[in-house]
Amino acid sequence: MGAPVRRKEDKALITGAGSRWDVGSVGLTVGSSASATGNTLRVDGAGAVVTNVNPLLVGYGSGANENLLLITNGGALYVNGNDLIIGYDSCTNTVIVTGPGSLLASTNSTAPQLSVGDVSGVPVRPGNLLRVEDGGVVSNLNLWVGTLSQCDGNRVIVTNGGKYYGQMTVGYNNYNNSVSIIGGNGVESLWNGMNKPLTINAGPQGYTGHSLLIDGAGYDGSAVVTNVTTVAVVPA
Repeated sequence: MGAPVRRKEDKALITGAGSRWDVGSVGLTVGSSASATGNTLRVDGAGAVVTNVNPLLVGYGSGANENLLLITNGGALYVNGNDLIIGYDSCTNTVIVTGPGSLLASTNSTAPQLSVGDVSGVPVRPGNLLRVEDGGVVSNLNLWVGTLSQCDGNRVIVTNGGKYYGQMTVGYNNYNNSVSIIGGNGVESLWNGMNKPLTINAGPQGYTGHSLLIDGAGYDGSAVVTNVTTVAVVPA
């Protein structure tokens, strides 16, 4: 079953232990085509699982804005394809992974690309967000923040005990994309690069404003970046 949440302000809820939706290796789209705004897919609670997703799209097409995928309270979503996109030719779409045991992950042996802001075009498609917090985990993905030209101002925030495992590239032929690893009171936020490189501004010179912030924040908290093989920053 593909694209179940795709019109305007539709909501789908997978909740509770034993609740399982096997998508069957086809696409899952939250907000598809023009005017598909404000749609939500919520995976809520330990044992609530969405699996065999290929691909996962949150906000697909011009006008498919302000859509939300929320994985919370120990819920899990597994992808087995090559594409995960937050904001494909669209803006202000959000994925939140929050709470202990909550997980967004790939089951592939090779990590697929997770794009936060994708597709070249005019006007600019800004403001898509991946947020991992409060013990949530995103794992086995190759993260690109701002994939093509005009994909400006997209953000990834790992905070208050959130964890991200995988490669990272910030900016490609665009402007002002950012990643923030921020601690919290008494907890550690983590980015484990899984022995892969970090690239900031993977495109040619002249594109500016990309950033990586590592901030312990909070009382007795920490922000840790580990297992990154190389750091490459293309000059502006």
